[in-house]
Amino acid sequence: MVNAKDTENAKLGRMSQLGNLPICMDEMGNEQAEDLSNLILKTTQGQDKRRLNTAGDERHTKEWSTVAVTSSNHAFSTKLGHFKSDADAEKMRLFEYDIKDSKIFTDKKLAEDFN
Repeated sequence: MVNAKDTENAKLGRMSQLGNLPICMDEMGNEQAEDLSNLILKTTQGQDKRRLNTAGDERHTKEWSTVAVTSSNHAFSTKLGHFKSDADAEKMRLFEYDIKDSKIFTDKKLAEDFN
């Protein structure tokens, strides 16, 4: 599990470690819109940026082929829309599902029975 406090390199590194396994990212709604945009694009591109070593030779590029599952209190599509006028590329890579409030969260008796 990664979260918003982790650096972009840490998130991408974890994706490359997991390879084809899904990655979970907790509470990503606090991410800056630009960082969120970059993360969405990089997740679907399946590889880290290319880098050179001190001799000028290209180092091994980290790769992955995964799906990211995130949680947030804010809609990413709305945040991206406020960030840039044309966020279609990011939105085409994004699937959002809004979970409505349930009685399980407000009804104490029901919550006790559930636990």
